[in-house]
Order: sequence, then C-alpha cells, then structure tokens
Amino acid sequence: MTARHSPYTSPAAFRCALTDKLKDLASTSPWNLHELQRQMAYDRLLERLYLINEGWVVKGATALLARQLGVRATIDVDFFRDVSSDDAERELRQAVDLDLGDWFRFEAGPAQAMSDGARGIRVPISAFVGATSWVRFRVDVVGTDIRMTGEPESMPPLARVMMPDVEQHGYRVYPLVDHVADKCAAILERHGASGQHPSTRFKDLVRLATRLATKARFGWCRGYFCTGSRWGCPHRVARRVAVDRA
Repeated sequence: MTARHSPYTSPAAFRCALTDKLKDLASTSPWNLHELQRQMAYDRLLERLYLINEGWVVKGATALLARQLGVRATIDVDFFRDVSSDDAERELRQAVDLDLGDWFRFEAGPAQAMSDGARGIRVPISAFVGATSWVRFRVDVVGTDIRMTGEPESMPPLARVMMPDVEQHGYRVYPLVDHVADKCAAILERHGASGQHPSTRFKDLVRLATRLATKARFGWCRGYFCTGSRWGCPHRVARRVAVDRA
C-alpha cells in the first residue's frame, strides 16, 4: 500500500474494520456478508478502472444491483468498453496494477474468449486485502461489436460504507432500455452450434420484468413484458411464465 496517513495499522486491522461495516450493512440489506464482500471488490476495481478511462460502463446483473433492481447475486462483472478487446484488456491490467491506498490489491489471470458466443474477453480476477484473499470473480468485457443506443447513467456505489481509506464515487451503468432489449434478444435468438436451441435463460427476463413492473418510474416496460407484442414473445416463453407465476 502507498505510504499515507491511515487510522489502520495493518491490512488485518483494515480488513476487520471493513468486515464489521459490511456485517452491519448485511443486517438491513437483501445481500449477505459474502455477497457484500464481493460487491466491495467490484467497487474497488471500478475505482481503479475509472482512473484509467471513464469510458467503462457496467452491464448485466451488477448494473441492476447498482440500480437497486437486482434480484440475484452475481459471481462476475460485465463491462462495455467501446474499444478493441486488446485495448480493453490493456486498460484492465493497468487498473489492476494501481495502488489507491485502500489496502486492496488485485491480480488478473490470462484472458480467454467468452464461452457463450459473445465477442468479448473473460478475465479471472483475485482481490486481496494485504496478502490475504478477499474474493475471486470474473470480468467479462464486450466492446465494438455491441451497439449501445442510449447514454450511460450514473448510479451510486455498491456496498456503500463510510470509513477512512475508502472513497466511493459510483459508476456509469448500461442504459436500461439497452439492457431490456439485450435480454429480449437473447430470449428470442437461437443458440448452440446448430443454431437451433432456444434460450434457457427466460427466468432472468421474468425476474427483471417483475421488478420493473412494481416500480412506477419503469411503467413504460409493462406493456412490452405483459403482452410480448413488441418483440414477438414466443409461446414457449409465455407458457413458462404462466407456469412460474402459478
């Protein structure tokens, strides 16, 4: 850690103080301690990424968590970065090497092509406090092959705590309209080597629809999800939705 004045005398002291803060947060949060520890690691990595370039946009389940629309925890972080995969990986590794004086450090493993057919990279990340492991997760990055139609929105940080050595500034998250459109497209398109297999991820769309339908400011989504007419929701999905709601 960079030399600086800190009330914590060691990484162990900081870890203990942070864990106590997250335990307090877990008592009033839908997320348990381990999930909040993971969210804190995401936050610390994002602080570093934004020092390299502010063009990083949080996607997927982590973006929904930041919007307080998340219905499940996530073991990875999805990003949109409008550059080539090589440039995105270079920036990610630069961010991982930064020392913010927050007692965290990161290690990045070798990048691999994403396995779900998307054109992007997946990088395993290990987070440490001092020499002790904090959590491990994956970073998935997509870029120039994705077209973002809306503008990124600013959202508050995950696992927000008030303590010395931890500055949290929030994130730029994927536009909600693009998130909904991506989910619908993933449901409708065929998958697998033969291109004939339907999606098995319809429950993600159902969960998202349920959360949006209960929030007045997202009422514009209700018609899309209830009728499926805008995207031609297949009967198979409609039947499974009916079963799940029964």
